[in-house]
Amino acid sequence: MFFSVIIPLYNKEQFIGCTIKSILAQTFADFEIIVVNDGSTDAGAEIVAAIADSRIRLFNKENAGVSNARNYGIANASGRYIALMDADDRWDAKYLERMHEVILSHPEGRIFACCNAEVSKSGKLKINPVKNLLSDSISVLDYDSAFLNTLESPIHTSAVIFDKDLFDSYRFDEDIRIGQDLYLWLTMSRNHKVIMSNEVLSYYDRSDINAATARLAPLHVTLIPRLAEMLLSENDDVRRKLLTRLILNRIKRYYLFKNNALTREIISRCNFTDALWQQRLFFALPKWMMRLAYRFVKKLPDADSSDE
Repeated sequence: MFFSVIIPLYNKEQFIGCTIKSILAQTFADFEIIVVNDGSTDAGAEIVAAIADSRIRLFNKENAGVSNARNYGIANASGRYIALMDADDRWDAKYLERMHEVILSHPEGRIFACCNAEVSKSGKLKINPVKNLLSDSISVLDYDSAFLNTLESPIHTSAVIFDKDLFDSYRFDEDIRIGQDLYLWLTMSRNHKVIMSNEVLSYYDRSDINAATARLAPLHVTLIPRLAEMLLSENDDVRRKLLTRLILNRIKRYYLFKNNALTREIISRCNFTDALWQQRLFFALPKWMMRLAYRFVKKLPDADSSDE
C-alpha cells in the first residue's frame, strides 16, 4: 500500500460524501481511506459506511478531538506514506498521482506538499501565496523562510503527505485544540525540508465557518503558548522572527478582549524589533481605540469582550 488517507470525521455529514468521492476519483489507485468517526452525532458515519469500496476503512470511537482522531488513524494505517484530508475538503483527481511523482523524484524527502486554495462562497479561489515563491514545478522548500515571507503556512493539512516513519517521532499534540496542525508542521520542518509541488491540487471550503462571530477558545488550549515556549529557546533569526510575528498575529483578540496574566506574559516574551511595523503600531496604540477598530472591521459582538 503506497498511501493511507486519514480523515477525522466529526459532524460533517453535509461534506463527507463529496470529500470521499474526490478521493475515489483519483487517477492513482494504490491507497486506502481511513475514516475515524470521532463520536459524531449526525449521519456522517452512516454515509461513509454506505459507500461500497473495499479501500475504505471506518473506525468508530468516542469523541476525543481531531488530533486524537488523526493519531488513531495514522497508528492503524497500512500505507508507506500518510496523506491527510479534512472531512470537508477535496482534491483534484490527479493529486495522488502528482504527489507520487514528487515522492519518486525526491526519494530523500520525508515531507511532501502541494499548493492549496481556499474556495469562497462565490466559488472564487484564493491560492496560497507560497505558489508565488516557487520557480520550479518541484522545489525543496525552506518552510520557515517561506512562512516568514507570506505569514501563511506553506503547508495545509489536506495538501501534505509525509513518510509514516515520522510518526515514531512526531504526532499531533492532543492537548492543543486550536492550531495543532500548524504546531506539527513547525516541529517537523525544524529537521526536515519540505518537497513542494507548485500545482494547486487541494481545495478547502470555508463558507460554512462564521469566523467573525466565533468566540475565543481558552488561550491555554491554543497553539499560542507553544509558540511562546519555542520562542524562549530559539536562536535562529528567521524562526525567531516567524514565531514572534505568529504570536502577535494570533494573540490580538486575547489582548483586546481576554487580557489576562497568560496573555500579558506571552506578549512580554516577544521582542518587538522582530515584529512587523503594523504589529508594533497595533500594540502601541490605546487598547480602547484598537478594540473599537477591531470590532468595526470584524463585526464582533459586544459579548465577546472580557478583561480577565
